[in-house]
Amino acid sequence: MDFIHELVDLTPYSTWPPGTSTLDTAAPFYCHGLPSYEFVRQHGCNCAGLFNLLQARFHLPIPGVAENHKYAGGTYVWFEYLKQSGFLEPIDIEKSYDAGSLLVRKYRNETDQGHLALLYTSGQLLDQQLLHCYMGRGITIDSSVATSHDWVEGGYYEYIVPSWFVSAQPFTTLTIPAEIRDHTYLQFAIYSVESQMRCTDPQGRFFVSGNKKLSLESAQEIIDDYLDSCDITEYEYVVVETLFYLVTHRFNDVEFGLCEVRLWR
Repeated sequence: MDFIHELVDLTPYSTWPPGTSTLDTAAPFYCHGLPSYEFVRQHGCNCAGLFNLLQARFHLPIPGVAENHKYAGGTYVWFEYLKQSGFLEPIDIEKSYDAGSLLVRKYRNETDQGHLALLYTSGQLLDQQLLHCYMGRGITIDSSVATSHDWVEGGYYEYIVPSWFVSAQPFTTLTIPAEIRDHTYLQFAIYSVESQMRCTDPQGRFFVSGNKKLSLESAQEIIDDYLDSCDITEYEYVVVETLFYLVTHRFNDVEFGLCEVRLWR
């Protein structure tokens, strides 16, 4: 996932003044959408902020934002949401879990603010690689869960949400023809969620194209409509599908694609 590789070991941990709202600033909680990778690397992140970025990456809701909760997207609100939704299970360090499972420590106080982490590989729990963000390392992938589970006597992690976020392999690919590979391009993020096709244009504007299943053909249609509306008539162009995923998530299934449009005169 491009999100992971652009931020891992490049993003510092950023602290948050207790008592202030998580909605007051962009960093480190990122409750207001997905900023540029450069912004995140510059301003840092915290453990809950990493998961809010993941939610925003796939246009999924961040707990507490719609309700304008003072601590929206924080570990306390995340824990309460997961608990009330019935997603939490007691952790079993003897079991094996799938990659994409969510490890949780609940919020206790300003000293022990809880934690969120994502299993990056599958297998026996303590031996799995772990994606998370913490003080001293920032966003990183630990070689094993045991590294952080041993932070406190008796074990740091208390709960798990099995298969919270599982991304499948790309379901289609298309090679860029050599003769247009070096031409100017625009990039679009396209989603099919809740029976609607959604698209983010190169300027970050968000629009909906109706009820369509994500495919190269439907992507072609939505981008054709967009380019026609921009009156880009002096160019020839072709929609090139660079990455399409089916993402399985506890909220819903999201079909996700990055499409490039190559332009030439």
